Amino acid sequence: AATHCYFVSLCRFLSGTCTVNIYSNVNCQSKFSIFLHHQVTKGDTCSGSKMKSHYTYLNIPDNVKTELKKLQNTLKDESYALGLQKVNLDNAHITLSVLTLSSERRKQTEEELINSTNKLLDSIKPKLDISFGGLRCFGARVLYVAVNETSQLLDLKHEVEELLQKEGIKVDVPRFTPHVTLFRLKTGKAGSEGLLKSLASNAPIPSLKSFTATKVFFEALRNQEEKL
Repeated sequence: AATHCYFVSLCRFLSGTCTVNIYSNVNCQSKFSIFLHHQVTKGDTCSGSKMKSHYTYLNIPDNVKTELKKLQNTLKDESYALGLQKVNLDNAHITLSVLTLSSERRKQTEEELINSTNKLLDSIKPKLDISFGGLRCFGARVLYVAVNETSQLLDLKHEVEELLQKEGIKVDVPRFTPHVTLFRLKTGKAGSEGLLKSLASNAPIPSLKSFTATKVFFEALRNQEEKL
């Protein structure tokens, strides 16, 4: 039973599509079988065409990352008290789209896929001003800096998605909240949405530098939290 419980947890983590309770009793195997039958009946699987596997993003210049790190450090005591942990801002980016691959695209090696898609994206040459808003949160899970959602940013997102869809790479998560994550809830912590909202609303935030984005990148998700 424990093995099956672990498998369900791992499957949910990898695919982002399996939303099940993790049972610790002896009925775990049978409950997993019922769940799997239900999910397959609905057309949701733990692998295959619906797996969230890649994403497009805008890179953030090093000088802006430095400012974000300073902001992160000023908030660390309050955030730690709420069960949050810092994310590594060396990898800070602005996600445009989370994507899935067609069956044809999944036949490519990862290196071929990444190289060919980034070469395709070179045909899009944005010159997009990116500026930041205030602190916001996703429930009790994530504290982030909002990116101002301009019509130019939305136009770029749609242009990229239309281009990739023609190549068998489709949008998996249609909602869009441009942001840069600062803190994420630690595994096993309950968190408090009310307290996190209060922190986001009341914490002083310095003016962050704007920058110009000139390239869109395509990469594999290393884990399902990366899209946040």
